[in-house]
Amino acid sequence: MVLTRPKEALDDLKKILMVMILVAILLLGISGWLFANRALAPMSGIIQQVNTIFPANVERRVQHPNRSDEIGLLVATFNQLLDRIEQALKTQKMFIANVSHELKNPLTKINSQIDVALIQKRNPDVYERTLQSLQEDARSLTQLTNTLLELANTSIQADKLPFESVRMDELLWETKTQLQAWHDDYRIQLTFTDFPDDEEALITQGNRASLSVLLMNLVDNACKFSPTKTAAVDFRSKEGKITITVFNEGPQIPDADLTYIFQPFFRSNATALSSKGHGVGLAIVAQVTQIHQGNIAVNSTSKGTTFTLTLASEQIEPYRRTD
Repeated sequence: MVLTRPKEALDDLKKILMVMILVAILLLGISGWLFANRALAPMSGIIQQVNTIFPANVERRVQHPNRSDEIGLLVATFNQLLDRIEQALKTQKMFIANVSHELKNPLTKINSQIDVALIQKRNPDVYERTLQSLQEDARSLTQLTNTLLELANTSIQADKLPFESVRMDELLWETKTQLQAWHDDYRIQLTFTDFPDDEEALITQGNRASLSVLLMNLVDNACKFSPTKTAAVDFRSKEGKITITVFNEGPQIPDADLTYIFQPFFRSNATALSSKGHGVGLAIVAQVTQIHQGNIAVNSTSKGTTFTLTLASEQIEPYRRTD
């Protein structure tokens, strides 16, 4: 029996180990590739599902069998994003459709009146009545344009609005004075309940111009839909909160309409026939209230409709935005 020399045995062992290492690396690579494909297979399916979602079928959602793992949580978050996108697209479509309709009506009416007036010569009285009607339509168009600009500014430039200390009782008096100067038939009854001794309890941190627009729209809306053109406004400040309620004796708003009352261009059937308007004022009220981190609520009964605005005062601590 011939014994293998130690050096040759070590060389053979080295070769065997090298082959085993290469085989192990190859097996590890293949198994890693297979497991990676298996682990990433759901991601490929999710990518294919996402690629099939377009604006025309944005209501579709990504499906994943296991909602408890990391991929399932990612899918749930993505579906929440799709929910917001779908709502934004619906709001945009509704906004464009309503704007087109609201702008088309006065423009069509203006053109029709001009065409009729130019068909033949008429006496000065007829021309005067035509001009008065054209003036009314032009004012309506201007008012709509201004409210749309206000709504756009509060939506787009919300984080750029400069905040300052605003005394709300004084702003309310200014709103009353200005509205009654514009509308001789408006009656605005101001009541100050639980009027505080501390002046800071009357102050909120906010944008004065935006808050003025909010109060103007809120009180004007109440007077406009009141049979007697009267709005009862109550101001109170208590426990670090400023509460302003605006009540009118207008027609009751159905419960089904209250959910949509702060949406742009929405008009309840109960009030659409009783007064002219575009349905933008309350949308601005809701937008400005949200910017100031306040709350706006509405309650409507057979006796009338009440809007309740709540803002934070400086009595306890300075009001800060969390933009």
